[in-house]
Amino acid sequence: MIKARNNILSNLLIVVSLLMGCGTGPEITSKRKLVRPEDPMVALVNGQGVKQSRLSEVLLNGYGRKVLDELVLLEVVRQAAAKKGLTVTPAEVQAEFEGILEDMAEGKSRREKTALLEYMLQSRHLSRAEFDLIVERQALLSRMVDPNVTITEQMLKEEYERQYGRKVLVREIVRSSFRSIQEPVKLLEAGADFKEMAEKFSEDQVSLARGGLVGPFSRADEHIPVKVREEAFKLNKIGQQSKVFSYYDGDNLQWWCVLQLEKDFPAVNVPIEEVKEKLRQIIQRRVRNQRTMGLLEKLRGQATVTIFKQELKTKQ
Repeated sequence: MIKARNNILSNLLIVVSLLMGCGTGPEITSKRKLVRPEDPMVALVNGQGVKQSRLSEVLLNGYGRKVLDELVLLEVVRQAAAKKGLTVTPAEVQAEFEGILEDMAEGKSRREKTALLEYMLQSRHLSRAEFDLIVERQALLSRMVDPNVTITEQMLKEEYERQYGRKVLVREIVRSSFRSIQEPVKLLEAGADFKEMAEKFSEDQVSLARGGLVGPFSRADEHIPVKVREEAFKLNKIGQQSKVFSYYDGDNLQWWCVLQLEKDFPAVNVPIEEVKEKLRQIIQRRVRNQRTMGLLEKLRGQATVTIFKQELKTKQ
């Protein structure tokens, strides 16, 4: 998206030490200074040592830039918060973490939430240490934005549709050109399995991690491109496939897509008046998240960052 927080922080401190090129420092006694080996062994394999420098090299080359980027962003936010006299306590960071879990899997058990978080972290190639940095950063940003949100009746109606309207679960095959999507489409027409075609041909990495699955989502779900929603809600029978269509993503790149309806979830029959307060809370969280992301982008654009270590200058 969980191990105990202390374990996460311990792992993070190790990575930070490696990136900075320092350890915990020499041990000091009341009488004399104990000198530690310059390149100590971190493990023995059949009597042969694995040195710390080798571990540092692998960690630095494999994960260094990703972790550094998160550390830099956190430092940028910390500095901006400090100018306003703002800090966050461990309890506030924990509360932010709990809120993220609840947003990810509202009403689910703790076990289900943590399982979903693990899946999210794996699918996005994020370590728990990186996620912990993101949570702390989000907690700080939340303190810095205006918490007041003006909620209109139209916003409530749209949110009601998102939460309680009909939802669909679809499987997709996404390609970057009309020509390249013709091969899987022809194979589908010949009777090929849609899931197998999605896993073989789709270029959307997020849905690909789920075998091409997207959703469930409602007709009003803004996280899904408008055209994808339109075509998905034209499907009425399980297994029905859409025609090939194109849409543009958030970076204004054009993609070609074909969908198959996997599951159909009918609208929930609950009066909007009974759930208005819950809808307001959902809207407030969404607007707050939008504001924090906007602030983060602004701070990122204003920051001056100088990287000294050559291995970290090129993004992996």
